[in-house]
Amino acid sequence: MNRCYTAVPASLKNASRLATRAYATAAATPTAAATDASVAQTSEGYLDIAKVPIQSAEVAFPTWTDNQKNAMIARLQELQKKDWKELTLQEKRAAFYVAFGPHSYRAPFSHPGDNLKAFLGVVGIVGLSGALFALIRKNADKPPPTMNPEWQEATNEYLREQNANPITGISSKGYQGKGMVTTSD
Repeated sequence: MNRCYTAVPASLKNASRLATRAYATAAATPTAAATDASVAQTSEGYLDIAKVPIQSAEVAFPTWTDNQKNAMIARLQELQKKDWKELTLQEKRAAFYVAFGPHSYRAPFSHPGDNLKAFLGVVGIVGLSGALFALIRKNADKPPPTMNPEWQEATNEYLREQNANPITGISSKGYQGKGMVTTSD
């Protein structure tokens, strides 16, 4: 057995032993606040789920740790084993909230105001794109000589002389299209 994996520093052993002793002492001697049935905090400051009223589960459930949530779920599952007619309205509501409430993976993705932020973001990006397009167009060179109408008309005449696309194109009989002319003055 490799000794470097099993060796635990003495200070860590002592700290663990002291923490265990402090926990055992606090659990053995409850304070006055911890013995009160209406208080849900233990003497260590942890939330005792067994003492939490069911009515507060809807409000506090999202803020609890996973262990506390699991304890409340187990407590509600035990309550649901009884006849459904015997459960109070608060117990039924808490069970429904824990099962189907807006927490964990059922939490809503968007919050109030997110739609406005998305709209303003899209408008800003489209506006910035338009401004960039106008700036590039303004500073661009003049169009090449092949983009003027005279050049394009000369290209049409050349294609007719060469009999290009004689079935449906510019050299066909009765052609009515513009050919290569794409710009106008």
